[in-house]
Amino acid sequence: MESYTWRFLLRSAANQAVNWLFPPQQGTCLLCQRPLHEFQLGAGGDSESLAGMGPAPVGICFFCLQDAAQSAGYARPGVVSVKGRTVRVLPAMPYEGLARSAIRKWKYDGVLGLTDWFSSQVVRACKGDPVLADATCITPVPTTPDRFRKRGYHHVGLLATAVARELQLPLYSCLVRRPQAKEEFTQSQTAKSVTERRKSLAGAFCMRPGADVSDKHVLLVDDVVTTGATVEACSQVLFRAGAAGVTCVAIARVESVREHNHL
Repeated sequence: MESYTWRFLLRSAANQAVNWLFPPQQGTCLLCQRPLHEFQLGAGGDSESLAGMGPAPVGICFFCLQDAAQSAGYARPGVVSVKGRTVRVLPAMPYEGLARSAIRKWKYDGVLGLTDWFSSQVVRACKGDPVLADATCITPVPTTPDRFRKRGYHHVGLLATAVARELQLPLYSCLVRRPQAKEEFTQSQTAKSVTERRKSLAGAFCMRPGADVSDKHVLLVDDVVTTGATVEACSQVLFRAGAAGVTCVAIARVESVREHNHL
């Protein structure tokens, strides 16, 4: 699975070279740009107890961790009905406060240092769930070629790689997202209604040539679950390909959105 474009890698290398030549005197928070206490420059340490959300991310200031404490805990799980079959959705946290700010920085601004922290939160949501004991592989929700080229990285692919490593499950990028029309690219899925999302996602995903998920329980990884339309569209493809089961795990869920399949 290709996770970065060569342009993004070259840009990252150039930034690292500049930081090596002109090192900053003090680190700053990845989210709000406040100066970090020297205790936070290497590891989160006791800030774990402040956030209540597991090991704190390196490079996040105490002010942002206080915001995290306000939305600590797991979001409510959900269920998506896919033509008579059930797909459970296990989010790690509500899409609010620190989670929202951090995800936007990670997804749109290239703050990829947050990937491991997000992965640890997803794994915490997974552990202890009896249904996931028989999961056989992990696959990310794919992005479009246009979005991949524009951002320079596949953020959900990076998350899925980290989750697969922590859960010790094989990463199997079996889904492909077809290119969008130019007029569709300008509007984010998050700005669309439930009906518009389902319409735009109809036929958007397909199996990668040669991929086989027959009799497999697939762990589908996404960043944010809003209406469940993306989960539904991906699961339909996986079930048609012979998957025995699908469970979606995500960093966050928008809990204010409700629609007919219980998300």
